[in-house]
Amino acid sequence: MDGADGVYPASEDTYLLIDALQQDAEFLRHRFSKGLGLEVGCGSGEVSEALSKIIETAVCISTDVNPLAVIKTRGLLKGRTSVDFVLCDMFSAFKPGIQFEIIVFNPPYVPTDDNELQRALESRDISASWAGGREGRQVIDIFLDEFIRFLAKDGVMYLVLLEANKPIEVIEKANRAGFLVRTVMKRKAGIEQLYVLRFQQK
Repeated sequence: MDGADGVYPASEDTYLLIDALQQDAEFLRHRFSKGLGLEVGCGSGEVSEALSKIIETAVCISTDVNPLAVIKTRGLLKGRTSVDFVLCDMFSAFKPGIQFEIIVFNPPYVPTDDNELQRALESRDISASWAGGREGRQVIDIFLDEFIRFLAKDGVMYLVLLEANKPIEVIEKANRAGFLVRTVMKRKAGIEQLYVLRFQQK
């Protein structure tokens, strides 16, 4: 990982998520020709760029807690009037009632101790892009509790997970909350097994 500019660089998980979105491109274009798309944690901006190309007629919003990531994404997508950029933590900038047709999140999924996670949350720098706390699930679990309020009834959410995050447990939790979850893509990245899950309401 480079990150010399203070932003999580496009990596194996980034390209896996882009490949998953491109694989679903026809489905996404057919279903969401208009509406709102959201990337939580835009990092380098490459996923937001890919999403904005897939659903060109929709409005996409890119968010991150790291101001350098928001600046970098804005620079990458300069000139795209259908994309907006927000510095915030997850959904904190959005009023209750706003609904997104597509939500995409490549979360901080690396297992870390509580102190490392706390430092990342406080610093809001590049470490916030990977420090995930116990089992890499602490940020993920907060997101899973929150995204439900912001996903449109017929919307879809894409989430990247690591094997250590216990994806089966995540799927079971989502099923209990009324979601159908499908593994749309998985890939080995070194010693890591990565997954992209797609969530839809039943």
